Amino acid sequence: MIHWYVSEMGSDFEAWFDRLATKPLPGGVAAAAVAASLGSALVAKVCRLTLGQSSLSDQERDNVKSVLGLAERQGVVMMAVVREDELGYQSVLDTSRSPGSSPERRQAWQRATESPLQLAEGCRDLLERMPSLFEVCLPAASADLKVGCRLLEVGVRAGLEAAESNLSRWQGGSASIPFLSRAERLRKGYLARPWCDG
Repeated sequence: MIHWYVSEMGSDFEAWFDRLATKPLPGGVAAAAVAASLGSALVAKVCRLTLGQSSLSDQERDNVKSVLGLAERQGVVMMAVVREDELGYQSVLDTSRSPGSSPERRQAWQRATESPLQLAEGCRDLLERMPSLFEVCLPAASADLKVGCRLLEVGVRAGLEAAESNLSRWQGGSASIPFLSRAERLRKGYLARPWCDG
């Protein structure tokens, strides 16, 4: 997943980190998406190690395979968010002189708000599968699984906070209602769950 990002961007991580530290973009959502993709990779690793256990029932094995598939898919999505968030927020900067009600400005804020919400929702979807994985994971891998969960939590919290910040600045009226609803569902679900207490 990280190799995919590096090849897509045509640069290495040292250059990306330098841009993160010195340029307006990439920003916090991109950094959180990288962290979350590492979390999903750790979850995928734990799934693979766990599948090597002969003591798993057929149902447990199927469940672990399902979590593995989700972790792999979400990892790709999270790395795509790294680039999409940068492009989305660049469009906000590019349309800063446009009237707030203009289609260009509205589309820019929609794009910039979609990326952090997508990150937070993807991390939440994977975190929701963690209780069943903690129950059967290889004991030696449980520390990696907890670290993976913590990194996914970063994705939920950072994505949610960035989306809410964008929504407060956007003031998009009825166009922002679906985004506000998604953010509210995330906040209620995120605060209500001890994700990493496996």
